[in-house]
Amino acid sequence: MAIPEACGVWIEQRVQEELDRKKESGASLREIGRVVAAEVEKYFETKVHPRTIEKRAGRMSATNVAPQQSQTNTVGKGGDSGDKTTTQEAVKEVEKEVKKGVSARSAVKKVSHKTGKSEDALRKAHQRHQAKQKPKPQETAPEPILWTCR
Repeated sequence: MAIPEACGVWIEQRVQEELDRKKESGASLREIGRVVAAEVEKYFETKVHPRTIEKRAGRMSATNVAPQQSQTNTVGKGGDSGDKTTTQEAVKEVEKEVKKGVSARSAVKKVSHKTGKSEDALRKAHQRHQAKQKPKPQETAPEPILWTCR
């Protein structure tokens, strides 16, 4: 029966050795997992899934340092992105169309075609806008109950 702590330490050391030799041997993390899993079964008489060791090797070889970005200015995709309409602006355009007497559905369709926004997203945004605009009903105080004793 294997001692879990000893087995875990041995696996970490063995994986680190394999990672150090990885550049020379060209072994993948998957191959490291299979080799170390076979050795664990041989020495500790217990089974460890190779995928578990592969994941551990991946975590051990990973770094928390973000890759260094170049200092060059990059141009955004799509050319001039300053002309794009926000969803709120599109909703305002829908409201203008609705005030002209056009149905909300056709106004959404027209503005969607014009701005490139999806009809569904624009319709939902318009519905949320309408819900915010509706005044909430005022709560009225309940009529006082008059008690009479006879």
